[in-house]
Amino acid sequence: GVRLDYISFHHKGKGSSMFILNSTIDTIAEIHNLYPQFKLLPIFNDEADPLGGWNKPEEWRADVRYAAMIAKIINQHQQTFLDTPEKIAQSHFTLLSNDNGFMNFGPPNIFNQRTLTARFMMNLTKPRSVEVIRKPSLTVMGLLALLG
Repeated sequence: GVRLDYISFHHKGKGSSMFILNSTIDTIAEIHNLYPQFKLLPIFNDEADPLGGWNKPEEWRADVRYAAMIAKIINQHQQTFLDTPEKIAQSHFTLLSNDNGFMNFGPPNIFNQRTLTARFMMNLTKPRSVEVIRKPSLTVMGLLALLG
């Protein structure tokens, strides 16, 4: 057999932070019901983005609304998994993450794709250069990381 060290799945929000939380709870319950031997394994949702499709331009991805949604999703999960004495809190849910390993295409969607930075390609400069601006979503992730 093959050793299983953790269980990872992807549940994006489809525009709703509660959809992420509820689908996560349902998935964990189903895993535990079907495979009780995995109850002690760490469980990850490593793509808990508010909306799938990183390249879909959305105005809220360009400003602090996206950063606020990231913090809200984390808070909802913490309140549910850490503050609930029920069996779901004992699920070993250990990681909530976003899928943000993207660089934007450039104009016209420099800021409103699901990226942590806005990239400007300076193609008329010699030598050609790229300028990167940190978006609020990267700032909030950095601040949350400092909390531990």
